[in-house]
Parts: sequence; structure tokens; C-alpha cells
Amino acid sequence: MSVKTKNINSTKVVQLFQAIKTSERKTVLKFLESPYHNTRKDVVALYRVFLTIKSWKTPIPKVKIVNLVFPDHRSSNHKLHTADDSRLRNTMNALSQLIEQFFALEKWQGDKDAKERYLLDSLIERREYKSTENQFNKTNKNLEKQPLRNSEYFYNKFRLEEIGYYLDIFTRNRKLSTSSTPTQSAFLNYAYSVLMLYYTAELNQATVVNKKIDNPIQRQLLSLVENNKESFSPLIHLYYYTIQTFQDGDNEQYFERSRQLLAQLHTQLSPHDQRNFYGFLINYSNRKIRKGKSNYRQIRAALFLQGLDKKVWNAGVYLATPHYFLHIKNLLEMNKVEAAIAFMHQYQKDINPLHLDVVNHGKNILNLCNAYIEFYRNDFDKSFEYLSLFTANEDPFYLLYVKSLLIKLFYENRIIPTLSNNLKSLQVYLNRNETLSIPVREAYKEFRALLLQLRSMLEKQFHGHLKEQNVLSLITRIEQAEYLIERDWLISKAKEFTSN
Repeated sequence: MSVKTKNINSTKVVQLFQAIKTSERKTVLKFLESPYHNTRKDVVALYRVFLTIKSWKTPIPKVKIVNLVFPDHRSSNHKLHTADDSRLRNTMNALSQLIEQFFALEKWQGDKDAKERYLLDSLIERREYKSTENQFNKTNKNLEKQPLRNSEYFYNKFRLEEIGYYLDIFTRNRKLSTSSTPTQSAFLNYAYSVLMLYYTAELNQATVVNKKIDNPIQRQLLSLVENNKESFSPLIHLYYYTIQTFQDGDNEQYFERSRQLLAQLHTQLSPHDQRNFYGFLINYSNRKIRKGKSNYRQIRAALFLQGLDKKVWNAGVYLATPHYFLHIKNLLEMNKVEAAIAFMHQYQKDINPLHLDVVNHGKNILNLCNAYIEFYRNDFDKSFEYLSLFTANEDPFYLLYVKSLLIKLFYENRIIPTLSNNLKSLQVYLNRNETLSIPVREAYKEFRALLLQLRSMLEKQFHGHLKEQNVLSLITRIEQAEYLIERDWLISKAKEFTSN
């Protein structure tokens, strides 16, 4: 900042100061006064001056701050000396760094997993291998107690696996008379498992395919296996083909090879590795279904049942309700209504009775499942009845399924005004909810657009203006849509116009 800038209001240090919560201000002062963190009195003095300022809307002249912070200043009351300007900029920069350090420390203090990872890193660097091993086992045990296998879990597992690998290498080397290095195969076993954990975390977070690898080490690992396939175990091949599937979602050969190898090797995998692979292949199948590949419904059902006995789909002790619901819906879309009912009754006691703020979550999910079952039985009144019993919550997963089913029910019953209102409501929800992935958002947007066309065709049919070409064009659009939910239902509704 030059002397020409007379006020401090727009400086970085002021912006950081304003980010400090009122409840934190005394704590920050103690932090700055601690000689462990800071030994500069001018920094503390500047912070104390900031505490006295009631409003930052009024311009605060730099010369005023200089007069308060530096007793030996050279500036007058109205003119800032160049040397004082330089001193003030140096002090503001130091205070900025210390406030940022405080923010980072506060975040670190609240992240138990991060603290334990840094402790493990530090113990390894200090060659306290016995203490590292004890702490590693304790941290891993605490991590496995977590009920949810979400992105945060996989990221922490990724870091822990990396530390565990190096710990294993160091402890093995200490037991040998000569230095030892891990073999290429051992390193690949480590590297691919860690990369897989990373990919799974990213997959859960972003739900994307065709993810291009831009890390040189990752490219080298893939190239190494590609050029020396006979040298590596089938387990390495499983990682290899799964990662290739992640990168090239359109090449179904990689998916098929991953599926075959998983069936052969699942007994060699730990529970969390099984969850990684099965979860990835299920997600891949879901995408293919949204893209119109109906044959993946049967594949998805088979993958789900394979993982069911291994408790892959459990969130802690309970069967995760999203997986429970999606399997029932998938069976219904294959017209296996009785199988869906049988599965619902067989496993209804295994789902979590509590979720978010819904008191009886288990019964709530059963109402949603029954609403879908009655819809596929063409008993729309009963479907409405069950859906009215579903307790709304803010989980986008359930809200979108409720909204889409309501829209289908209003269309089937030809309640056009309410249908129109719900289509508008869906549009608003999709535009406002930023947590939805792009494929999911696009699939629901296209669903809404096609319902608008179906509504328009109902009006044209009523007035005798509907043309065959309109119907054929709509069917083509439904079939060719890249991302779409309820594709089969939409096609059946469009074809109804050709039979009338």
C-alpha cells in the first residue's frame, strides 16, 4: 500500500479483523499476547486500537492509526510520513498473518482427525515408531467407529493409509541388518489402494465420471500396470480396471472387468474396500440408467444383493435407508412389484428408525416405499394416501423423489393446474439448491421440460390439434436425452397419444 492510500478500511488486515467473531475477540487478544505466538508489542497495540473502533463504515485515516500505535511517530496529525507508512504496513502484515494463524489453529483444534494425523506425522519424523504404532491403531479404531462412510471418512482413511504404509516400511527396515526398500509390487498395492480411497471420496462428493488424471505419478502407475499386466496380482488389476472405469465412463469393458474381478476377489478385501468397490459400481450403474441403458437395472440389482449379505450398504448397525429405498424403486422399474414388496417387508426392521429430525424415520421411509409401490400398481389414490403420510425434511435425496412422484400422480389424474404449480415449484428448487450434482440437476430439469411438453400435448389433443409428428418428436427427445429420470414412464405416456 502506498502513502497515497489514506484510509485503512479496505486493507486485508481490516477484512480479517471483521471476520473475527465478537465472542472470539478476547481469545485473539490472549493469542497475540502469548510470547509463544507473538513477541511484537506493535502488533498487540494495533489490535487494541482496532477493538476501540465502533464502525468501519466511516473512513479511518492511516495517520490516526499511526499516532495511536507508534509513540515515536514522525507524522503530523494530518500528514503521514513515508517511514511511518512503511512501519504501519509491516505491522498490519504481521497482524494479518497472526489472525490467519489463529483461524487455522481454531479449525485444527476442532478437527480431532486432523490433530491425530499431524501427531502421527510428527512421531514418524521423530522416529518414535512404537508410539506411532500405538497412536496409529488408536486413530484407526476411532475412525472405524464412525457410522457414516461419507467423503470425510474416505479422505481421513486415505491419509491414514498413507501414514500406515510408511510406518510399515520404517518398522520393517529397522528389523533388517541392511537397509531395505519396498518392492515395486508392494508399492503398487499401497498406491492403488490409496488412490482408490481418494477416488471414492471424490466420487461421493462430486458424482462425476470421465475424470481425467492430471497427476504424473498417477499416470505412471497406470502406465506401469498397462505395460506389465502379467507381473501384478489380480487385486492390482481390480484397482486398475476400476480406476480406468472412473476415467473413461463410456468404455463399458472396464466396468465389466471390474465387476468380474470383484466377484472373484471380494474375500480378499477389507470391509471398507468392499464398500468402495461396490459403491462405485452401483453409482456407475445409476448413471448408465439415467442415460437410458435399461439393462443396467438388472446389473444394479445384482450388485446390490451381492453387497447386502456383506453389510456393504450398512450405515453403522443399520441398513442405509437410501440404498434400501433405491433397490425397491429399481425393482419396481423392472416391473418386479412382488419382489419389491417382499424385499421391503423382509428388511424393514434393519433400517434406521431415526434420521435427521424425523422421529420415526423407518416408518417414514416405508410410507415413501409404499407410495411408489401403489403407483406401479396403478392405484393412484393409495399412492397419494401414503405420500401424504411422508414427513417432509430438507434432505434433497428424498425431496426430489417425493416431488417427482407427486408430479407423475397429478399427470396420471389429469389435475393440470396442480401439475403446473408443482412443475414450477420443482424449477425453483433446482435453481436454488446448489448442493445437487450437475448430472442430477440436468436429469430433473429435463424431466420437468418433458412434462411441460406432455401437458401441452394434452391440450392439443383436447382441441383436436395434435399431430403425429409432435408425438414422434417427443419420443425421440426422451430416448436421446443424455440425463433423465423416469425415462421409461415418460416414453409410455408419450406413446399413449399414438394409441388414442
